[in-house]
Amino acid sequence: MATATALSTGASSSTHTRSNLGPLTTTFVAPSYCNNIIAGDALSGYGWQAQSCRGTVVRDDTSCWPTTTPGAPASSTILAGWGFYSPGIVCPSNYVTACSKSIGQDGGFDFQFGLISSETAIGCCPTGYQCSFDSGGRIQTCINKVSSTSILTGTCLSDSSVNYAFKTLPFVALSPTSSGDSASTTTIASYVMFAPLFQLVHKPEDLPATATGVTSAAPTSSGNATMDPSPSSSPGSGLSSGAAAGIGVGAAAAVIIICILAYFLWRSRKRRQTPELDSTAPAPMAQYGQPTQGGYAQSAGHTPVYSELSPQDGVKPQELGSHYVPVELSGNDVHFGHSPATDYRSHSEMAAYPGHRQ
Repeated sequence: MATATALSTGASSSTHTRSNLGPLTTTFVAPSYCNNIIAGDALSGYGWQAQSCRGTVVRDDTSCWPTTTPGAPASSTILAGWGFYSPGIVCPSNYVTACSKSIGQDGGFDFQFGLISSETAIGCCPTGYQCSFDSGGRIQTCINKVSSTSILTGTCLSDSSVNYAFKTLPFVALSPTSSGDSASTTTIASYVMFAPLFQLVHKPEDLPATATGVTSAAPTSSGNATMDPSPSSSPGSGLSSGAAAGIGVGAAAAVIIICILAYFLWRSRKRRQTPELDSTAPAPMAQYGQPTQGGYAQSAGHTPVYSELSPQDGVKPQELGSHYVPVELSGNDVHFGHSPATDYRSHSEMAAYPGHRQ
């Protein structure tokens, strides 16, 4: 609930009535036009943010201020500070902490709305602006003085029409003249821009347990329409997501390559450690004879090996007849290539082969 109470302590030199507009604990985002500079006229060297047009007259726009609670002081066409937000812990979007003051602290900005016991005040201004007072007295405001640059300013034509144009400093302004007189010129070397100063007030118990002060909202992509429109860039403070992904893929590829090289190295060493076969040893075919028509020829010094099928090319293998019966061999018989369990020749057939003993 917004309140309006008279300052009864000597905590601040301010004599303005304390006007609490309500809490500000989340980031307020104003309409984009609130960042535009509206000039008093085309020849002036100053302008204001957070303005709207009432005909050809510039007026404060309450839509550019954070939302107030029911019971907040009524607004007027000239806010003149309007009030403070309490508890206030988050500056609006595009605004940062520009000044501060606490009870018991020496120095600090002498805010328009004074403080009471244990309170801390924060002044939120647009990036590049400073906390100040207007030239007419004790009305707090944010101010930025620029020179040697281009700024976009608007001039009110009607309630819904604003004429925007770039002004490159310094520029020459033509002063209005009466009929028949020559126009005089004025050189504007610098330009003064004003913006609302949002005063946030809080006590220690108003802050979250992990917070140490007021949070300043970083500028958004909408930017400030009064600044030089030429593109600019600043170095990043860390790797982009694409660069991080590239590093991860490269590292994975390096690990895979190392594993492949290690495998081939191990395989090469294993081959060198494996003994080579003796090339002088006779091959089984040479030891047991070469096939001939109808059987195998006996090699010198070896007992022939007999086969049911002839491996000679052109001879079609045939299945043995069913009249063969198993024959048990004597204990001193030696045969290469067959075992008793698999030799199914008849006794008479075995007797027909050379070297068979009865």
